[in-house]
Amino acid sequence: MAEPARAPRSAPRADRVAEWLAAGLCLGAVAWLLPRYSEFFHDDAYITLRYVARWLGGRGLSWNDGEFVEGFSHPAWLLQLAGLGALGAPLAGAARALGVAYLLALFGLWRASRASWLPALLLATQPGLLLWAWGGLETVSFCFWLLAALLLVERADAAGPGSASVAGAAFALATLTRPEAAGVAALVAVWWTWTGRREAALRLVVALALPLAVVACARWLWFGDLLPNSARAKLGGVPLLATWQLGLAYLLANWAAWLPAACVAGLGVALQPRGGGRLEACGAALLLAVVLAGGDHMPGGRFALPAGAVFALAAARRLPGLPVPRRMLAVAGVAAAAGLQLAGGRGLPRELDPAARVGEQVGRVLAKRLPPGALVATATAGSTPYFAPDLRFIDTLGLNDRHIASRSPVPLETAWQSVPGHRKGDGAYVLARAPDVVILGPAEGYLGEPPRLWFLTDFELAGSAEFHARYLPYRFALADGGELVAFLRRDAPAVERLAASGQALGAAAMRAPSIRPPNPVR
Repeated sequence: MAEPARAPRSAPRADRVAEWLAAGLCLGAVAWLLPRYSEFFHDDAYITLRYVARWLGGRGLSWNDGEFVEGFSHPAWLLQLAGLGALGAPLAGAARALGVAYLLALFGLWRASRASWLPALLLATQPGLLLWAWGGLETVSFCFWLLAALLLVERADAAGPGSASVAGAAFALATLTRPEAAGVAALVAVWWTWTGRREAALRLVVALALPLAVVACARWLWFGDLLPNSARAKLGGVPLLATWQLGLAYLLANWAAWLPAACVAGLGVALQPRGGGRLEACGAALLLAVVLAGGDHMPGGRFALPAGAVFALAAARRLPGLPVPRRMLAVAGVAAAAGLQLAGGRGLPRELDPAARVGEQVGRVLAKRLPPGALVATATAGSTPYFAPDLRFIDTLGLNDRHIASRSPVPLETAWQSVPGHRKGDGAYVLARAPDVVILGPAEGYLGEPPRLWFLTDFELAGSAEFHARYLPYRFALADGGELVAFLRRDAPAVERLAASGQALGAAAMRAPSIRPPNPVR
């Protein structure tokens, strides 16, 4: 059950010209579309950058001084950023440059594989992929390493079991960029075992497992945990069936990230049915992983984009050597799919993520007016902590806080708890740590009314008489004309300078709102 064979090197001249035209069209589309999203950068990218900045600054790979918690799930991406930062590159710029470089490397990978260039147009016109090339997170890097691993699997099919170790190493890099790659590697190993290639399967598993074991040991020794804290924060809190329903809804809402490519892959099977369906099965497995995880809250369908890339590769491996009538059907199918992608991505952001924009201003205000070591509680765990590097932070959503991430059971009280990464919180725990400043809700804060508008920690603090007795709300002007609403602890010497620069909102704003409105989220 081998995969479809590659096009021979001695393809007819007309075919070679068509491929060159398709390659030129791909690169032209990237050059035209990529700059549209160049202003985008997501707030969550600053979480990783805070870890990198503290590490390079001699504070260790930590969230706060003395708090060793792994609030990220992409150590390979972090290491690359740290390497560029050690060479003197600005960290945000390094993340953006690395994302764009990986996007271009995808097309270099395509050329090296000698797959048909026609389906590569689905990558060149994928708005979500172009968006996340600039977004500061690992999405495009993961697509690269995943496709590289799958292409190396094909090489191992032809070259023998020795090459399976190289494929396993590529899968390890992909897994250390996003964990779902391990599932794809397991699927390949099962496929090889089923088809009698047990030695290749064993080599792949060993080459994958060894780097993961080294990272697991390092994680345990440094962070005292075998799982990233981010995984604990995102798992649990919602019943499994509800999680799967949310994941399915996510795929349907972000259909443009994967469905056009899946249709082209299906067309490829119809036009060239010979060969196994390993690549198509891997793409389907990635979609299943998205459903099981419950989806994501970020734009562009970023969790579904790798599946779309795998479907595009699957089609590219089937199209070479087709007779002219079938080739024309393939051209029409790819053109239609590219048009659907572009139409489906028209609403994607083309500016800086709002939380990143406001959070930067808030971080700069706090850094200027609070003494080093002051403790701030906020759900905006990216830009605000990054731009206030000398302050300590409680991440009230738990991504960077082991106690909140481990809370179980989790009461479901707010609408945002249906979103992965936003399910957990603990108002009593935050209050017990007595932060100097508490910012409820979004980056700019709010007064806690209505209490179910944002996150669980906000809901629990807004309904706490002790919180309202100990903290007083203030309003502060931001550089862009906006305002920050923050609660300052009454007996905290650290907030005196900050309080003097703001406006106390008085007893009326302190009133604890009702905590039992009808129709809580279940």
